[in-house]
Amino acid sequence: MPRPEYVEPAGSPVPVTTENVILTAEEPVTRLSRYASGLGNLLIRGADEVHVETTDRIAYRLGRDQVPAPGNRPLIELDEDGVLVGLRHLRQIRRLIAAGRDVTIVTSTGTLIQAARDADVCLHLVAGHWEIRRDTRTPDLAATYALQAPILHR
Repeated sequence: MPRPEYVEPAGSPVPVTTENVILTAEEPVTRLSRYASGLGNLLIRGADEVHVETTDRIAYRLGRDQVPAPGNRPLIELDEDGVLVGLRHLRQIRRLIAAGRDVTIVTSTGTLIQAARDADVCLHLVAGHWEIRRDTRTPDLAATYALQAPILHR
């Protein structure tokens, strides 16, 4: 069955990728199609640190905090190949931030988006699309991106 095509409105400021992309300082941003943004999983490889911020503006660091699991499936989780982002509950995610060397995002259709070299990679949900931006690597993601950690009840 052929994949439905999405046509981006004329004058869109960010290109929608239809093929593999390497994000650089000169061309740091792309968007996934609505299809790639909403079906299956995203696999993130090469990340040393990953945070997910939910729509209530609470951020969870993978490996440190208990990540929300709506429908008995965590929003993000470690996998043998990297970090899996389940897109089933994507409307509960505000943004996702990963840092590492040659961070690569693989969509369920096999499209690769790579942030070359050491970089922070930020994924924001914009009008139903994942917008992926490469930024200069920073030593403290939580401070740089104003991530609010969950309050632990004792």
